[in-house]
Amino acid sequence: ETLATWGLAGLALGLAALPFAGGLVALLGVTTVLAVSNGVLQPNLGALVTLEGADGETGRVTGAYHGANALARVVGPLVAGAAFAAVSPGAPFVGGAVLVCGAIVVFLGWKLRARWMT
Repeated sequence: ETLATWGLAGLALGLAALPFAGGLVALLGVTTVLAVSNGVLQPNLGALVTLEGADGETGRVTGAYHGANALARVVGPLVAGAAFAAVSPGAPFVGGAVLVCGAIVVFLGWKLRARWMT
């Protein structure tokens, strides 16, 4: 859970910083933060999803997780492309950072709820 939280935080920071990364060194630094954060986040989310499913529901929960992930990979570029064209080239990254911040709030709320329930 802690690694997933750090992964989300790194993604939010990296996405927010990307439009302001001037020069090759800054760009490499920001994309490294994004790659490491995503590498930490994705396996942990997959593990947490499988642990959250009730007995006999693991396949259904995992399928829903992967389905939502696939849908985001279709819808995300469409929305990001529209924001890029209509607002600014940095808008998709800032918007992504805002969405990831929302995910952090939801994830932390889930963690608190899980602690109160036990």
